[in-house]
This record gives sequence, structure tokens and C-alpha cells, in this order.
Amino acid sequence: HFVEILHFFYKYAVRILSIAEEPANAVKDQDVAQGSLLLGSLEATALGDLPDLLSAYNAKYPNVSLSLQVDLNDFFQEKVLRRTLDGAFMVSPVSHPSLIEIPFKKDRLIFVGSNSSSPSSPDELLRTARLITFPDGSAFRHRLELLLASQEIPYYDRLIVINSLGAMISNISAGLGYGYLPVNVVSRYIQRGLMREYPVESSFSELNISFVYRRDHMNDAAFRYFLQMVRGMGDTEKQ
Repeated sequence: HFVEILHFFYKYAVRILSIAEEPANAVKDQDVAQGSLLLGSLEATALGDLPDLLSAYNAKYPNVSLSLQVDLNDFFQEKVLRRTLDGAFMVSPVSHPSLIEIPFKKDRLIFVGSNSSSPSSPDELLRTARLITFPDGSAFRHRLELLLASQEIPYYDRLIVINSLGAMISNISAGLGYGYLPVNVVSRYIQRGLMREYPVESSFSELNISFVYRRDHMNDAAFRYFLQMVRGMGDTEKQ
């Protein structure tokens, strides 16, 4: 009986120690980056700036499953609000009380065309040239339309709509028309002689890309560490 009593108290002591450790283990688990992150991004940002960020994050936190959804800018706010995305890289500002945005990258839109194109002036480009752009919902298309509308230039009959950035660049390089695209994307093609910039003064060219997420998003380790890396890249951009 004495041995049985000792055994009972031993199991009881082990159980008490186990219960005492549970809160500490729960806190410890909160610092383990795991689970999944579902992100959204403009195609231009996904091609230009995100590969380095996502590769660095994956190397540091390999237990997190990353998914990236590419879409037009205007669709992301609703997806983040509905929680179908954890967050999205999109053009700011975003004015909604439930959303927070972290500055990520600055960019600038420029007009580009093929090397064989030769408009006599910026005014001719804006008034007569074929303009290649994205479908409705694109921040780049919106800026192009603001520029043309500010000068009361009709344009609908000259728009060529393409929903793929890669296809757009190929067609611009081939001389189909001109595009209004971010410098970070087209600079490599300009340097390789596949297209050239056509200077046009514009007050609508500046772009600020931010990472946007819900104010009440669950602050688990995977998401918290991702925000830290986004802020880190944003700080580097400011320097």
C-alpha cells in the first residue's frame, strides 16, 4: 500500500508540473512562425520588389506556407477587409478605418515605347498614339486616365487593354503602342535596348506602395515577423 501511495503522489506531482508548464509552452508557441500567409500584390511589385522579401522570409521561417495572389490594385482592399487575404501590397493611400498600411516602396510611372517609335512631341504621344494599359481596377490605368483627363484629351478609342504585364511589355517593345509603367519594372528593358522612355511631364506619376492589412489581424508569429521584414525593407527604401 505504501508503494501505491507513493506512485499516486508521483503521478499527481507530474500532472501538477505539466499544468504549470502549459502557459509557458503556450507563450513559447506564439513565438514559433508556422502556419500560412496569404498575400496579395500588384503584378509589377510581385515581379520587381517582392522576390527578395519573400525569399528572405522563407529562408528564415521555412515552416510558414506562403501564397501570393496577383491582381489589380482596386480589388485588394475588399479582399483584405473580407479576410480572404492576410494583407496586400498596393498603391497608397488607402482610406479605411479598419486598415493599416506600412510604407514599402516608392516608384514612378513613365511612358515607354519601342526604340523604333518616334512621336514628334509629348503632346503628340498623349493625343494621337495608341496607349497600352491594364483593365479597369488598375492603379496605373487610373493615373493614365487622370493625366489625360487633366488635359481634356479623349483617349478611349486609342486604348489597347492587356491584363498581363509580361504581354504588355512584349507588345510595347514590338511597337504596338506606349505604356505608362513603373520605372522599377521597365528600367531593365530600357537598359537592354528593348524599349525607351518618352518624357512626359505629369503630376500623377509618383507611386507609393504600401503593405495593407486589417487593424484587428491576429498577431501570430508568422504575421508579426513578416511585418518586421516589410518595415525593414521600407526603412531601407527611405535611406
